[in-house]
Amino acid sequence: MTWKYIQDGMCDGEANMAADRALLEAMESAPTRPVLRLYGWSRPTLSVGYSQSEVSEIDLEFCQEAGIPIVQRPTGGQAVLHDRELTYCVVAPVPHPQFPSQLRGAYERVALALLAGLNELGVRGAVMAKDSLKNNTRRAVNRSPICFANAGYFEIAWEGKKLIGSAQKRTRRAFLQHGSIPLELDREFMNSLFVEDDGQSSRQTLARLNDSTVSLSEVLGKKVGFQEAALAFKAGFERFFMSASNGAAVDMETTFRGQ
Repeated sequence: MTWKYIQDGMCDGEANMAADRALLEAMESAPTRPVLRLYGWSRPTLSVGYSQSEVSEIDLEFCQEAGIPIVQRPTGGQAVLHDRELTYCVVAPVPHPQFPSQLRGAYERVALALLAGLNELGVRGAVMAKDSLKNNTRRAVNRSPICFANAGYFEIAWEGKKLIGSAQKRTRRAFLQHGSIPLELDREFMNSLFVEDDGQSSRQTLARLNDSTVSLSEVLGKKVGFQEAALAFKAGFERFFMSASNGAAVDMETTFRGQ
């Protein structure tokens, strides 16, 4: 089984979202082998879900003053500040023997591959969020416009804190799933990009971010670089999907782009 692996360097937000959309459109028009794309961001950028309201939830004036571009993702979900992170994108045809045809089944397969990537880095104790947060009812109410303040099914958590956020878009013959893997987090800066519309103070929402989010560097107790993380997640995807294919080789034809 052959995948296509693309590792891009640090690109701007519009280029990153355009590349993800192009991969999905190409897969929809001519279904072929799955693609794993790993990339970074050349400057801090806020991405919003395709149906999220920028005006009511994001401090547009502050973003403009701070030079934070805002881009729209092809997927849904809440706003994400992309900064010091590794971002993954998986695009595959529907149907495909390595992915269940249902949305949740595909989410779970990708989550298991992400867990394999974390294992390559030496992360222990990471789980799918359905297992770690299902009893935490406090986080299930008053959902924040900040993606990392909430954890959904099949996202990745560590010690009850969200470590990897993901979102998926499906078309008739393909799906795209991409997500954010923070290498480091600046929660105060993240919090400053949003306005409060439910009576919560900035201090309260910052406390919630501190309580509900974690980065790879915090988990491992050391700084994790982009290239180190990219190599680990590539290896994790190869290992998981090789195992899922009953030991059949999973080769990734590699393309390096960007800087």
